[in-house]
Amino acid sequence: PFGIADLDRILNGGIPRHRITVITGPYSAGKSFLLQLFMKNALEQGLQVAYIDSEQTFDPEWWAQVGLPLDKVLVSQPVIGEDAINVAIGLVQANVDVVAIDSLAALVPHEEAEEGAEKKFFALQPRLIGKLMRLLLSTKHNSAIVCTNQLRDAIGGPSPVDVMPGGMALGFFMSILLRCQRSGWIEEVNGKR
Repeated sequence: PFGIADLDRILNGGIPRHRITVITGPYSAGKSFLLQLFMKNALEQGLQVAYIDSEQTFDPEWWAQVGLPLDKVLVSQPVIGEDAINVAIGLVQANVDVVAIDSLAALVPHEEAEEGAEKKFFALQPRLIGKLMRLLLSTKHNSAIVCTNQLRDAIGGPSPVDVMPGGMALGFFMSILLRCQRSGWIEEVNGKR
């Protein structure tokens, strides 16, 4: 469970194990924060939690404010997407209860990282994300896998369908898709939020 009563009710108790859940939404919609709340609740339940930070944004000070104990979360910050896949597979094989990946959109394929900026790459990231999903689903484990992902416009402009990095196949791999949407900013009024 997330520890958020309405959300847990909608999810019939929470995130399933041996399945992939994706939290998506536009920029600054609260995807990573929702993931952090999920990890915090899992730790409070006595579960083991791992965090794969492909965005390289891990902030111990912020985590302390959220209430995430730094000494209880396994944190990995792989720079290359294939390394993130290896870490994720190793964690689920070790039966870590929760494996959080923040984010799929930040997974950088090795070939892209090693080549110059002038070289054009076609579909490397969707292939990498597809490989991660297939390997996670084909590995015998009991982990709850929760990933964040971004929403983007389709090539050529806005699309009537939400587009996420990872290609169309991503929809076939996930069991649950949670979409975050920010309705406004939290404002300080008279010193209170």
